[in-house]
Amino acid sequence: MHGATAVVLGGSVAGLCSAGVLAPHFDRVVVLERDELPPGAEHRRGVPQSKHPHFVLNAGRRAIGTIFPGFEESLIEAGGMLLMPSMDAAYGEMDGWGPRKASTMTMIYSSRILIERVLREKVRDLPTIEICEGVTASGLSTTGGGTPAGRVTGVEYRDAHGETRILEADLVVDALGRGSSVRDWLAAAGWPGVPEKTLDAKVTYTSRWYQLPDASERPPNWWWKHLVLTPTQDTGPHPQEHEFLSNFFPVEGDRAIACMGSWGIQMPRTPETFEAAADRLRAPTFAAAMRAGTPISEVHLTRATGNKWRRYDELAHP
Repeated sequence: MHGATAVVLGGSVAGLCSAGVLAPHFDRVVVLERDELPPGAEHRRGVPQSKHPHFVLNAGRRAIGTIFPGFEESLIEAGGMLLMPSMDAAYGEMDGWGPRKASTMTMIYSSRILIERVLREKVRDLPTIEICEGVTASGLSTTGGGTPAGRVTGVEYRDAHGETRILEADLVVDALGRGSSVRDWLAAAGWPGVPEKTLDAKVTYTSRWYQLPDASERPPNWWWKHLVLTPTQDTGPHPQEHEFLSNFFPVEGDRAIACMGSWGIQMPRTPETFEAAADRLRAPTFAAAMRAGTPISEVHLTRATGNKWRRYDELAHP
């Protein structure tokens, strides 16, 4: 659209990919992000789940690579590891360890923060995209709300100095995630309430990061790169930790994230209770790997893992 402006609310993975999709079609794409984005691969307030493992599977890699050519190569160059989980991961399943086998499915193992850093670099290579940091979207500019001719005409936001500003736009993309207020802003402007579906499995994750020992110092049975313990199928008495889905997940910098997740079970949140829980998992290999490494973070607990599907497609006048 010649002379047109698109605004993307949120500068995380969804927002950055949205900006990349829009860049060929708009003269100007502005990403509004509340956080001050770090230059490197660092955690930030707006992405609390960055402290847990994240997977970039085949379909996701292909999709991102279509938006940002060279994404995979850049992620690997930055430290991501291209592995074949069926060969490089040890899976503790049901009554024992799963067999290793070759597969067409591969994954790039890295941290969420490295994925975002590489995406930010790709976005900044596109001259039509501008990332505005430290700004908070506070409303929408609209006309004819709730009518067939109604439309969103811009975004109201507070800049880094607290001043309220209006940014006119031909298209606004909501990439603010579960906490987005866009649904409420549209209702206040006259549109009917957007139907919302929620799926919450009551999953809780707890994770801690470790620096791995040098490869020469690891025991011979440490052939694996990724260790997975699936929840037990045993219906008899057993420690609650046997219900955990546990990952010792490799990331860049010769580090790993020890992560335990469960459905409806209170999870450890201190180093002492974290280590004690690991000792009660179904296989001692997990706790042994943790103790072979050096902890480099606190224990990070996340309980808010429910998903929301806002059905804008069901509005009579979307």
